Amino acid sequence: MNDPWGVATPAANDGEAVEPLPPRLAELAALNGKRFIEPGERWPFAKPEELPEVQALAGEEWQPLDDAPLYCCLPAVWPVSHRCWVADRLPKFSRAYCGEQSWLEPWDDKTHQDVGAFTAGLAAECGLPAPPPGRIWLLRSPWPSIESQVVLRLLARRCDERALDMTAQGITEAARDVLTWSDARASEWWAAKGGGEPHPS
Repeated sequence: MNDPWGVATPAANDGEAVEPLPPRLAELAALNGKRFIEPGERWPFAKPEELPEVQALAGEEWQPLDDAPLYCCLPAVWPVSHRCWVADRLPKFSRAYCGEQSWLEPWDDKTHQDVGAFTAGLAAECGLPAPPPGRIWLLRSPWPSIESQVVLRLLARRCDERALDMTAQGITEAARDVLTWSDARASEWWAAKGGGEPHPS
């Protein structure tokens, strides 16, 4: 049976001890109601880079995938040897406003379900089954001469060249095309499009 998501593939840190959440994430994870934000106080949303297991993988050139819906289906079409995942331990919360007052609220079950259904719908538009839940995906460039940070820009440029909509479906279709290219072809195409150095120092 075709399994584009590698459902049975173990996590990249499988068998390793999981470190406690950093203090900021632990405080967010402990929220069980509204947490009001004082004027001038900053509470950025939790990012994968804050997790110790993601930081450990960064040394091997793994980069967490941008969580924008635009990119949500890329792991399913990415070369298997250049993708991995870890369990998503990030606390999920929303920021709400009423006048000048704002507060944080943890996601409830309905919000989790709505987000899952939304992502499954995007996957269906791309001709894919729903992604396995609870994963943070990490990717690395499939081409030695192109740095991983450049790859998403390259896909966007290809999407534009082929007049594909800048949506999950368009980006995924561009990836199905571009990820079949050789390292030399990808580098030459990027340079021809004025993309600059594909592997900046």
